[in-house]
Amino acid sequence: MASQVIRYDDWGAGEYGALGGRRAPVGSWAGNNVMLYRNGSVGPRAGLRNTTPAGLPAGTIWGFASRPVPGGDGVIVVGSGVYTFDLGTPGAAVTSLGNLSQAPTAPVAILPVPGAVYLSSVGDRTYKVTGGVAALPGTAYGGRHLAIHGTRLVIGHLTESGGAPFLRRIRWSDAAAETFSAANFAEAGDPWHISGLHTQRDALTITKQNQFMVLTGSLADLGGTVGLDATIRRVARHDGPLRSEAAVGADELLWFQGLFDRCPGFYTGSKADRLAHLEYTTSTPNDGSDAAPSHAVVALDKAGSAEAGVAFVAQPDARAALLHNGAWSFHTLAAGAAGRGAASDGRLHLASGGQVWTWDYAFDRPGDGSGATSQGDGTAVPVPASLTLPEWWAPSGEVVQVRTVVLELDSYSTGAVATNHVDVVVDCLGPYQGEGTLAATAQSFDRVQGGGSAGSPHRATFGIDGQRGGGFRIRLENIRGCAIRAVTVVADVEGAWTRA
Repeated sequence: MASQVIRYDDWGAGEYGALGGRRAPVGSWAGNNVMLYRNGSVGPRAGLRNTTPAGLPAGTIWGFASRPVPGGDGVIVVGSGVYTFDLGTPGAAVTSLGNLSQAPTAPVAILPVPGAVYLSSVGDRTYKVTGGVAALPGTAYGGRHLAIHGTRLVIGHLTESGGAPFLRRIRWSDAAAETFSAANFAEAGDPWHISGLHTQRDALTITKQNQFMVLTGSLADLGGTVGLDATIRRVARHDGPLRSEAAVGADELLWFQGLFDRCPGFYTGSKADRLAHLEYTTSTPNDGSDAAPSHAVVALDKAGSAEAGVAFVAQPDARAALLHNGAWSFHTLAAGAAGRGAASDGRLHLASGGQVWTWDYAFDRPGDGSGATSQGDGTAVPVPASLTLPEWWAPSGEVVQVRTVVLELDSYSTGAVATNHVDVVVDCLGPYQGEGTLAATAQSFDRVQGGGSAGSPHRATFGIDGQRGGGFRIRLENIRGCAIRAVTVVADVEGAWTRA
């Protein structure tokens, strides 16, 4: 009999999802409400804080966005009213910017640009917001989607005079950028409606329910066709986003959730694909309405992050998939903490039901109630967090028995009443006598809070009186106030010894 040491200290591959523990790549894990920190450890996310601005009126939220500048404010459309508030100050008062001419019946497209914000409402018109809401001059058509291509403002999926719908039509502004000539339009592909316009690299990506198209070149003031120097062509046949829930990240990938998918999808500019193993929600895909979208897709800025990321949040079950610091993770948010999303300064803001919730995803440590963080989602009770490591099986069919588990972690001060805690459970896989999985009795690391905001290192050793079997799996449950740096397992292996 020989002892073998198996060490887990690389968490960079993130959530293994539907791949399962037996096929999980090195460095991956499965979890709920845990995420990869910038220092390489993995631990609980910060809790969401209710940051609903004072004076926000009740009503349907038709649009929500943030200005892409440090300390940028939020722009939110409630009913026909347009409001702004400071995203960095929880509970800050809203300021009315004015009203749209008509109450929206579909999501309002919001396009922040330097010094202004454009709004477009299908069945109404397009507006510019600086100090207030002002309709663009002339015939400023209203549509579901807005984008900038070169110096031109582009509107898609629109209605025109008499309320006639032109679901696959795009219109672009004149060279002056804020006036629209009747002749500047083109039809994009087959009769399926346009579900999004996105500036991606130097092209304009046009998403449809069943395909991805691209407009390249320069738009000109011509009637009925695209300008002489521009073309529209289909690039990929793939289920696209049903509505406008898609976003281009700093990595220039267009992130979306396909019509029939429960997982993230992406479009590179030449190819569309999906991360099928990352089914983060059990709710019916795209089972939403114009007033209450089924999910939000929000590109995350690089503030406080190792690299660009993205968040997917499903409305029905408040489940989320987060790409942060290069690793995916799954989360369960407080009921109601979903809806339309916006990001600024390392924070994700979610607006729904007359409330705004803020997730400081770049906090990269357990929430402590400071800034926009909370220990739990709107409560001082820490979020329930768990982490499951990949399965380990004897390489040549030997019998394995776990003897020792060593936990290396950082303990933080969170301000919560509860102690910092981790339960360690060892599952025997393919037991020598019996079938299925046998779990050893949970053992716990439990300490009074300490370590401040930087965290203090701890090491805990657990003797395991486990069963003998073909392999094992380590589960860390009820994680509070701690981040995991490494887990070392010492196991007896009967038979030939083989290095993992």
